[in-house]
Amino acid sequence: MRDSLTMLERLDVETKVHHGPADSARVALLGNPTRQRYTDYLARVYAFEAPAEWRWIRTAGLDSVIDLAPRLFAPKLAEDLATLGRFPDVFPALAFKGIAHALGWLYVVERGRLMNSMLHRHLVRRLPFESSIAGSYLAGSGSLGLRWQQLGAALDDIAHNPTMTTQVINGALEAFRLMRHPHQPHTPVQKAA
Repeated sequence: MRDSLTMLERLDVETKVHHGPADSARVALLGNPTRQRYTDYLARVYAFEAPAEWRWIRTAGLDSVIDLAPRLFAPKLAEDLATLGRFPDVFPALAFKGIAHALGWLYVVERGRLMNSMLHRHLVRRLPFESSIAGSYLAGSGSLGLRWQQLGAALDDIAHNPTMTTQVINGALEAFRLMRHPHQPHTPVQKAA
C-alpha cells in the first residue's frame, strides 16, 4: 500500500499521530482569541519556523530541488511580532543532514501553514486591529496551493530512493517532536519503516 501513495500521503500517514498536537495552537486561536494569545502564538511559530528557514537556505542543493523564496516568512513574522511589542528567543539549530532531511522539515512547516488563511479570516473578524497591524504572516503564508504542489513533486522525485524516503520521514518526525519540545536535542524519535 505504501508504494501506491504519493510522498505527501505517506508523510500524512507516517506522522498522523502528531497532527492534532501540532495543530492545537492554531485551533485554540479559533476559540477566544486575545491580543496576548495571538502574540504568544506568533512568537511560538517564529521560534520554530525562523531557524528552519535559516537551515533551508544553508542546505546545499535544496534550492535546486524546490524554490525556497516563496517559503520564507520569518521576516514577516518578525515584523508582526515587533509591531505587537514581542521579540521571541530563537534557539540555535543544527544543520540539516541533507536535502531529504530538509524536505521532511519543509513538509511539517508548510502543513502547519495550511490553516493560516482560515485563521487570518477569523482573526480579522475577532481581532481587527491586531490583524490590520500585525497580520502579514497569516495573510501571506496561507495561500499555498502552488507551494504544496511543488513540495509534493519534489518529495515524489526523491522518493525513488528508499534511503532518502526514510530521511524525509525522519526529518518530519523530528520536526513534529521539536515543535512540541523545542529544547530537546535534534535526534529522530523513531526510525521510519
